[in-house]
Formats: sequence, structure tokens, C-alpha cells
Amino acid sequence: MKILFLPLFHMQSGHHKSSDVLMAAFEKEYPQATCEKVEFLSYCSPLMESAVSQGYVSFIKAVPKGYSKFYKQFFKQESLLLKLFYEMLFIEKMEQLLQRKKPDIIVCTHSFPSFLVDKLKKNGLCNVPVVNVYTDFFVNSLWGAESADFHLAPSTECRDLLASKGICFSKILVTGIPVAEQLKKKKQIWRKNDEVHVLIAGGSLGLGSLASFLDTRRGQHGVKYKILCGSNQKLYQTVANLNRADITPLSYVRCPKRMNDLYDWADAIITKPGGVTISEAMRKSVPIFIHSVLPGQEENNLSYLTQHGLAHKLSPFLPWEEQILEQLMDPAYLFTYNRSRLKYFQTLDIQSPGEAVNKIYSSLFHSASKKDQYLNRIFSKIYSSL
Repeated sequence: MKILFLPLFHMQSGHHKSSDVLMAAFEKEYPQATCEKVEFLSYCSPLMESAVSQGYVSFIKAVPKGYSKFYKQFFKQESLLLKLFYEMLFIEKMEQLLQRKKPDIIVCTHSFPSFLVDKLKKNGLCNVPVVNVYTDFFVNSLWGAESADFHLAPSTECRDLLASKGICFSKILVTGIPVAEQLKKKKQIWRKNDEVHVLIAGGSLGLGSLASFLDTRRGQHGVKYKILCGSNQKLYQTVANLNRADITPLSYVRCPKRMNDLYDWADAIITKPGGVTISEAMRKSVPIFIHSVLPGQEENNLSYLTQHGLAHKLSPFLPWEEQILEQLMDPAYLFTYNRSRLKYFQTLDIQSPGEAVNKIYSSLFHSASKKDQYLNRIFSKIYSSL
């Protein structure tokens, strides 16, 4: 069994993390499975991928409101012209990739590859089962939902949205956003008389309002910080040059066990509302404070999180540290956050990536008709190779 995972960019992101988590789960539950991850835009053209990813970051930094407007327009259902252009530009590359890899299952962790595979399936050019893995707390209109055979939804709201588009409930599993098995164990909530440890995450690129925080913080409250700088070497060097015992910079952390140790260390996390980081912190019962929001998908994530009591947005007009300590010293806030977190997890159909991949496998291959489809694909591959 060959499983092809399709994120979009080479730069590390939640799309990659979710792919890695599910790949590890498939390989653990089904040792005969062969998993491969292909960054679709890099496959099309490494130069294009580099230009697009750098342009994306530059666009956000230079004109955040402009990018937000572009995102909302592009992912509206009516934005057919842009989608048609995208289809014309990349559809042949996707068909070529699938013919070359010949997967038995396709797992899309980004909406762009999902959109293209959906077009191929609708045109009868692909009969491989497709799983959509949604890595934010909403579903944008670019996702190829109609032709997908299975959906890992982050919430009951997303499940209901997919169902409203005519997708059978039996094809939708509310899993939350997949995070590593190592993060499953619960984290104890902070106690008042302990030393306070705060983890700061700026995302894989280290973006956000971290510089202003470093400028204003004077260390008078005895709080210790570890800052995840991601791939931002400039930020890492800036923090390192402070030479402060209470502020430690960290480069991109790939190891799930290392991340688990950091969450165990932390009494709170300051972060952006990226789907995977938020889900990791929730798994570890770490109170979440939002320091900044990237335009586009993170704006939607923040709306969901604040509405459900899963994160606290820091005011830009008050010192971060004072706001965080005020909340951590408030038993009512800690109780409300933990209740909201538990309520969210109670809505999930499963609680681990291993359960998710078992559900995927049984859904795709354990009915007679699905078995017939699987055998037909195998014989089709044999026939095409003759």
C-alpha cells in the first residue's frame, strides 16, 4: 500500500507537521505501508516554489491588509477566474505526479493540491481514494471536498459545513488537527507558587510582534522565556545577543519528543493562531495567549478560538507579561480555559492519529465495493505496465 501526502510548500508549516504525524501513524499501524511526502509546488518548480513562498512572506509583511483582502476574495466561492487560472497552470503537473507515483491513497494537507486532485477525479482522470486533512479551524472554498473519499475535520462546525455541501457524515471524522502521539499526555496546570515559564512561538518563520516585546520587557517579574524562532535566523541572533539568562532562543524544533518536553516546561504559550501549534498546546493543557495574527487563515482561526474560549488575545497596548500573569493568577480564567478545552476534545470522534488512520483504512477498504475498487486499481496498474 503506497500513500502519497501532498503539502504545498517546502517551508515547514502545519501542513508538513500534520503530514508527518499521519505518516508515522500509518507506518506504525500498517508496517506494509509505504508513505511518501511530495511538496507539490516544489515538484512543479523549485524556483517557482521559492519565489512564491518568499513573495508570500513579503506580501504579508509589506501589505497585511492587502493580503487579507486578497485571501478573502480568492477563497470566496465566486472567485472562479483565479481558480480557473490555477487549474490551467497546474492540473497537468498534478496528473503527471499521480501517474508517476501511482499511489493507493492520496492525503491532501493543503487546499491547493486537494483542489487539483478533485478536478482530476471529476474528469475521470483519477480513481485513487483521497483524504482531506484540514489543518485550520475552518474550511476554505478551494478544498476539493466533493470528490474526496474521507475527511479529517478539525471541529464539529467544520463537519457540519462539509455535510451542508452534500458530503455524507460517514465520510467525515472529527479528529481535531492531527498532532504527534508524543503530545497526548496531559500537562498539569500552572500553580501560583511555582516559577513561571512561558514559551513563545512565532510560527515556522518566526513572524510576529516579538521584537517589540523584547524591547519593552525588563524581567522584573521573574518569568523565564523560551522563544521558538523557527527559520528566522535574524530573530534567533537578536535574542541570543541580548545575553539574558531569562530569555532563551531556540531554532526550528522538528523532534516531537523535544516539543513535548518544551510543553511540559511551559506554564503558558504566546503564539500566533496557527492550527497545529494551537492544537499541540491544547493537548498539553497549556494556556494560550495570541500575540499577533497573520492575515488570511489565522484571522479565521482566531475568531474560532476566542469564540470558544480556547485562547486569549493579548492587547497591544498593555505589557504582555502583566496580562499573562494576571490571567494565570486568576482561578476563574484557568477553570474556564480548561473547561473549554475539555469540551472541545469531547466533541472529537477519536483522540489519536493511530485511531484516525485505522478509521481511514477501514472506511476505504473494508467494504466489498471498496475492496473491488482497490483490486481494480491494482489490476489497472498491472495492465498499464504491460
